[in-house]
Amino acid sequence: MGEGKTLIDFINPGEKFFIFVTRSPTKTCGYIFEKESKEIVGKVEGDMSILMGCNMFEKTGRFFNTCQIIIDRNGEGDALYLEMVKRQYPQLMCLQPDKEGNIVYEEGFRINSANLSVAVESFKMKVDSQDIVVRDDSLVKEMGELISVEEDQLNLSFGDGQRIKTVSIGLWLLDNYEVTRLAKNPDGEKRTKKFSVPYTVFNY
Repeated sequence: MGEGKTLIDFINPGEKFFIFVTRSPTKTCGYIFEKESKEIVGKVEGDMSILMGCNMFEKTGRFFNTCQIIIDRNGEGDALYLEMVKRQYPQLMCLQPDKEGNIVYEEGFRINSANLSVAVESFKMKVDSQDIVVRDDSLVKEMGELISVEEDQLNLSFGDGQRIKTVSIGLWLLDNYEVTRLAKNPDGEKRTKKFSVPYTVFNY
């Protein structure tokens, strides 16, 4: 964390974080966001079993002030979500749109054709306008290979685009439902962390 720095310099008890998690047949991926600045502060990624994934996300969530952990419940993601419920993790719900577009407070989330395309387009706009800093080289590589969005899947020249999907939906939920304004300092600038930390929190 840097010379003379302690954990309290990076995370204070009042800060709120948000983890969005997806699971594919080959990988579990979760990105960690600071809710007010929407800064990406870390990720959890690896080829994990359901139980190992739960262990990792439960520990990570409690490390980040027992933050919200929102899990995409498609496929094996539902098993991951149910195991977290079994362990009584306290924050597994978030604001989101229902089928009619009304804002509801639901358990977990389901990525579908109605939300993925707009989320990815919003992410592209953030990157193009330099509104977000991407420190993850593997995510940058995926972004360069993205060809199109088809229904609830991403079409890439290589890979399945899971990192893009995870970041895009996480930011889209924060922008439109969980947080409605950016935190600003007295000069009106977007607030960021005081110092850099190793980007990958866990890479199992």
